[in-house]
Amino acid sequence: MRNGMWRRPIWTESGKTDALLWVVAGVLLTAAAITVGSCQRSSPIGMLSEEPPIRVKNGSQDLIITGDKWKKNGDDKNWKPAKYDRSKEELDVLVSYDTGAKCNGGSIQGREVVIEFKDKDGNVVNTVTVNAPNKKLKVKSDNDLKPNGNYTVISYGQPNEGWISRLLVDRVEFCSFDSAKALNEIVILDYPPTPVD
Repeated sequence: MRNGMWRRPIWTESGKTDALLWVVAGVLLTAAAITVGSCQRSSPIGMLSEEPPIRVKNGSQDLIITGDKWKKNGDDKNWKPAKYDRSKEELDVLVSYDTGAKCNGGSIQGREVVIEFKDKDGNVVNTVTVNAPNKKLKVKSDNDLKPNGNYTVISYGQPNEGWISRLLVDRVEFCSFDSAKALNEIVILDYPPTPVD
């Protein structure tokens, strides 16, 4: 697993259990560690700033935010954090992966992140795009994303009905994943947090 120090996270994770809220497709991740089979993976959450992390995990496509809430940005396909703007338009992306992944490294910076989701039959059924034009984080999905009761999680699909298959940064494939087990997490970071009135 690759860990790094970034100041502000948005993150994608595959089929693991989690106690925090992350932008993840399908499972929540623990603050202290991630267990992958018999291996234990440490989480970089302790190194991050207080700015809300967003994580995406595999299984279903869940976008989980900590320290903030999701707010509709027009309709159920478009969302944004309710409270925070970013300090810059660039997204610092950290990827932690395992066997079955093909990645061009563990980190990259770009202005647009696209997360592709396949169903159990291998068909692409949804993509989520994350960017921050004018330093305002935006999430756009091909399909409606449903919020949980307190708007800390927005989701597409049901747990274990598919997996995150590709990660593109600035329209170039950075990673591909042949199963849910191939991806541990994706984190998108920024610093410093800027509250919005």
